[in-house]
Amino acid sequence: MAMPGPTETMGLVELAGKEKEQQQGLLDYLSSQVAMGRVGRAEEIAPHFI
Repeated sequence: MAMPGPTETMGLVELAGKEKEQQQGLLDYLSSQVAMGRVGRAEEIAPHFI
């Protein structure tokens, strides 16, 4: 079982709104909450589920 945590997707960043600054703010916040210090990328995770 994989539990990748927050993953940067269009759906996730659009939760913050349409403004790029708001979207980046969400990603920055999520990055600060995980041990890796960044959010995952779909291309890193997808191969483990295919």
